[in-house]
Amino acid sequence: DGIRDFCLSRGLGDVYKRQVLTFVKGDEAVQHIIRVLGMASKSVSVTSYTYNLPEMHRVLQALPPQGVEVTFMQCKQSFIRGSTSKMAQYIEELIVAGVQVLFWNYSRKSDEMRTLMPKGASGRYSALHMKTIIVDKEIVLSGSMNWSSNSAQNCLELFTSSRLKQMVAPLVRFHEQLAKLCFPLDSDLMERLEAQKRRDYEVEIKKSLKMSKARAQGEGKALVDSSAAGVGTYVDDSDIPC
Repeated sequence: DGIRDFCLSRGLGDVYKRQVLTFVKGDEAVQHIIRVLGMASKSVSVTSYTYNLPEMHRVLQALPPQGVEVTFMQCKQSFIRGSTSKMAQYIEELIVAGVQVLFWNYSRKSDEMRTLMPKGASGRYSALHMKTIIVDKEIVLSGSMNWSSNSAQNCLELFTSSRLKQMVAPLVRFHEQLAKLCFPLDSDLMERLEAQKRRDYEVEIKKSLKMSKARAQGEGKALVDSSAAGVGTYVDDSDIPC
């Protein structure tokens, strides 16, 4: 009854009437995300690696007009690579809807980073790979699942939902610190990033063509050399004993 009263008094709904920590199966995760996001009355903070989950996208778009402050921290490297379809379109639509979209692009450790993460061997953090959602600073959704249709439909995932203070409070602080190390994204920057993606794609195509040409030239030279050495020429071995 205490948990029920606590949840209801804060508008958290039926999903948290009985359980403090919930493990959600993959096929239930999307609906669980939608329900919890729909309960937000003050704030939502999201960290994302890949993003093209339409059900989640519609809810996030609808929250700012209702007075909910939404912060969406996206891995820049994943965005540049275009690892999911419609991600660029969805990110731009979040900006238009009033979501504060931030990009993670921290490649080197700094004093600020050392306060957030333990020291690693490589000295670099190439990606923001956390998949977390914080609702009203009281509920945490986290796990292996990307915010993508592929992850929801085709992958075996572990997904947890919690309002345990021991889990929620540290992650709230982490999100707040992480946001300070990101940079804001707007429509102008989106256009520049899209141009960068096109340039990167063209560079990769040119590299691929150059490698294919070099490979073909190498194979041609090897064929000429082998012919000159008598390798690969026809030999009648019918009279050679076995």
